Amino acid sequence: MDATNPHPAPAPRALATEAVHAGRDDLARQGLHAAPIDLSTTYPSYDSRGEATRVDAFAATGAEPDGPPVYGRVGNPTVARFETALARLEGTESAVAFASGMAALTAVLLARGAMGLRHVVAVRPLYGSSDHLLTAGLVGSEVTWTDPAGIADALRPDTGLVVVESPANPTPAWPNWTCVPSPTPAARCPSSRTTPSRPRSCNAPPNTARVSSCTAPPSTSADTAT
Repeated sequence: MDATNPHPAPAPRALATEAVHAGRDDLARQGLHAAPIDLSTTYPSYDSRGEATRVDAFAATGAEPDGPPVYGRVGNPTVARFETALARLEGTESAVAFASGMAALTAVLLARGAMGLRHVVAVRPLYGSSDHLLTAGLVGSEVTWTDPAGIADALRPDTGLVVVESPANPTPAWPNWTCVPSPTPAARCPSSRTTPSRPRSCNAPPNTARVSSCTAPPSTSADTAT
């Protein structure tokens, strides 16, 4: 097993097969059928200075460190398996698990805001708490509400996010993703990639009831699914 990637992506598989095996590809080598649940909060360290250096580097860069998990709430093998499975089902490079959908949306807004992209273009209807978070500007964002046809005209140089829910809560409307314009000419915003002049904007569809087998926004025009 590759120590730097405990759950490497296998060859392309049918969705039904992926739903069963994604994130579990190493179980057979361990003689297991069911993935074990890791209940640890903290993890042992046999080199306190080395561990302090590792944790400091993680805090400074946010990059996942080599070796054992840092802390249970940051991530553990059980969560890592879930994230691997979700990324495979969504067809994305990676996934990050949060305790709630609102936590995920808040993290996206904070990340884009930290890049100087505070402006959000959003389409109603939208989950009530998401609507309130955007309207109230609780995390420093500024929102322009529009319909799918008006997204292109609502974009600004500091637009960091386009939010369209699919299916929408509570109606449940299904916007046509192929008709939602990309926030920038580059269209996509792969992880950690920016243009020299300006970070790229993202399409971010929050979803209350969506499942990967029904809709997969990242495979269309979306960059981040919450």
